[in-house]
Amino acid sequence: MPSVLHDNAKKCQFDKIIDRVVTHPNEASQQTEHGDTCLHLIATKDTPMHVLKVVVKAYPQAAILRNKWDKLPLDYAIENHKSSPDIISFLRGLEKDQYREEKIRLEKKVQSLTKDVERLKKLVPSDLAKNVKIKTKEELISSHVVPDLKAHVSIGRLEERLNLLDRNVQSLESDNKKKNTKDEEEFKRSSNKRQRVEDDIQRVHDNYGTKISAMQEKLEATQKNQEEFKCNFIEIWQRMNALQQQVQKKQLAPPLQQQRNRTSK
Repeated sequence: MPSVLHDNAKKCQFDKIIDRVVTHPNEASQQTEHGDTCLHLIATKDTPMHVLKVVVKAYPQAAILRNKWDKLPLDYAIENHKSSPDIISFLRGLEKDQYREEKIRLEKKVQSLTKDVERLKKLVPSDLAKNVKIKTKEELISSHVVPDLKAHVSIGRLEERLNLLDRNVQSLESDNKKKNTKDEEEFKRSSNKRQRVEDDIQRVHDNYGTKISAMQEKLEATQKNQEEFKCNFIEIWQRMNALQQQVQKKQLAPPLQQQRNRTSK
């Protein structure tokens, strides 16, 4: 059933999500009628990393829970274009860790149940088949076969649970193998894409490198021309100053000559 935490997740009330998880951590493990946990819902939103970590800390097993549509929180995060690569990477690592822990837990449970099966098999006598032929309730109650029958029933149930756990382990291994294959394919696609981008960058660098070299040569030639122009300008300016001085001397010459003539008279 939906909880307050689910409502907060649907409304993207991130501050309330943190407060609710702190006060009611058990709601992080609850599922809606569609099998969604709080982690499923916030994976479809633009959720900050610190909010995601608070929810995961309360119930990390949600990373490997599939809803009614066989979707994991990671699937929703990948489909959500607003999810950052850090969040996708975090959920992918969390999913792998949870699969690994779940496999270890199931293997321990299988070992424990196997020991129980062996122990109960020792309690069943070899002539159990003859004793099972007792049909009346009174004879069954008065007979010593009752605990043996219970042991036999327990063995059957334990073997069923053992087979179920074996199937769960195989299913987890299969899911893990598919996930690893999917990750490898995604890694190859990313590597190919990165190689194409690097090739494009190199091609652009090569194309513009030649143009930049040509522009640098033109700039150097322009700077050289500017230096030559500056030298020529200085030389012309010096010549003009010299000519101006000569002109001034010629203009002053007649008055001096007239003064000399007057003096001689």
